[in-house]
Amino acid sequence: MATKLDYVQAKKLNPADELRATLSILEDRQPMLKSLSAGDALALLQEMDAAHALFAQLEAAGVDLSSEQGRFDSIQGKVRKRAGAILRAIGGPAALAEHRRAAQPTNEQWWWFLQALVAARKQKIVRQLLITGAVVLAVLGGLYVAFQTVLAPSPEAVARLDAENQAMAAFDQGNVAQALAEVNEGLEVVPNDSGLLLMAAVFHEMLGQNDIAGELFAQARAASENEEFYRLGRAQVYLRTGQAAKVEAEARAALEANPQSARAALMLGQSLEVQGLRQEAAQAYEQASELAQATNENEVFVMARLALGRLMGGVTGP
Repeated sequence: MATKLDYVQAKKLNPADELRATLSILEDRQPMLKSLSAGDALALLQEMDAAHALFAQLEAAGVDLSSEQGRFDSIQGKVRKRAGAILRAIGGPAALAEHRRAAQPTNEQWWWFLQALVAARKQKIVRQLLITGAVVLAVLGGLYVAFQTVLAPSPEAVARLDAENQAMAAFDQGNVAQALAEVNEGLEVVPNDSGLLLMAAVFHEMLGQNDIAGELFAQARAASENEEFYRLGRAQVYLRTGQAAKVEAEARAALEANPQSARAALMLGQSLEVQGLRQEAAQAYEQASELAQATNENEVFVMARLALGRLMGGVTGP
């Protein structure tokens, strides 16, 4: 199917006029970046390639392109902002990789590597969520936590915290097998700890050992107080391991088990925010805020309001 770019190239314009026409095509696409078809998303990347090549040709000839460069910088900024939507439109990372093999771009053509940009943004949001949660809990429950886990820690508490910290450090280095080994060490001391059982289950799942994961999930469910807490625990591990879609599924299951769960609504908002679904995330955070206020769950209320402020502040999502 012919594109606008094909039409421009067929008119045999001089390179400068062709560049300006290509930039105009790209600018016309900007209002539709959130709702591109797969074909339009691919055409967008190819049009950016064409502009990139024309800039190189004209700059080598000494042409002043300051005005055109400003336009292209603006276009690139908007494409970066909508990277997640463009990646979804083109069919996801696998489809993009297939098109990238055909295009053979250089590192300068960053738009062919949208999956890396989206992944980095998701990791940044997860870090923000975890840091915010840790700070809020430290401020609102600092004295109690200090007494229970610092001033008078039990061997079991020390083993559990050490296992969690060491496991996540290994996971952050990309070593899932080592992360599992760290969790297993903790389970030797606290074999029925639901949190460690869930971590072990998720790591086995990530290693493709689904049968073992299923057994561990069942043990964790038996060790959990109820279905809501079990689902929230799973969601938390999935959040810490960057699996946003699974976080969403578990948060919805927790809300189904207890529709008044402020923590489940908060977790749902976090999962949607990580996936770049800002409007849906705001709705979930608002729900979490209202539920938490009704049940005097101060830390959940504060985290939900902070999240709403973050979304309203215009933090760019994936």
